[in-house]
Amino acid sequence: RNRFKGSYSMASLQFSNYDEFKRYYYKTDHHWNQVGQYQGYQDIVRLLGAGEPATPSGLITNHEEYFGSRAKDARNYDFPEEFSYYKFDLPQRDTFINRKLQEYGHQDTYSDHSYKSSRLFNHYAYVFGSDYGEIVFDYNQPDKDNLLIISNSFDNPIDSWIAQHFNKTYAVDPRHYKDHIGEKFVLSKYIEENNINKVLLIIQPRFIYNASSNQGLEL
Repeated sequence: RNRFKGSYSMASLQFSNYDEFKRYYYKTDHHWNQVGQYQGYQDIVRLLGAGEPATPSGLITNHEEYFGSRAKDARNYDFPEEFSYYKFDLPQRDTFINRKLQEYGHQDTYSDHSYKSSRLFNHYAYVFGSDYGEIVFDYNQPDKDNLLIISNSFDNPIDSWIAQHFNKTYAVDPRHYKDHIGEKFVLSKYIEENNINKVLLIIQPRFIYNASSNQGLEL
């Protein structure tokens, strides 16, 4: 906290017992589930002073056996779970992945079952999108601020939800930025070049201390 400069706010998703934790996180994966994602989105929007959070239009569940990262790491497939996510009717936007115009994630084909699944199928990455150095969501709302999100895969499900409250939202994963974009990520330079008004860090403690994660965060 002491190393942050200027005006900032900080919040965390905390639990008083294990049953609360299980409500917000997948059973077999290290990411937060649809409940945790929506709670995180609501908390973030209010933290940023970006208006009222939007309401999902529905809950999508494919009723397949889902085995997340923890199950795959342990090679234990005795405890399957269902994979669900909230669907939002988002405004029109342009999405750029590593400077190329394309869609992020495959929520439409997932809800239609138009994909080939298996025990090792990565539902999380397929639905929400894989990890990229830079993703830009342009909602073309010039009267609103530009936002920079710095995170790892935890923000993948909620980036577009948050972005609808801003003009342009830049989501940067420092682990992959240099390899995907071809230059080092420097926070102060990036803020100036893209007219960033607000910066959001979605991190876990290990993110700060991991050299591959926090590269380029020098002010």
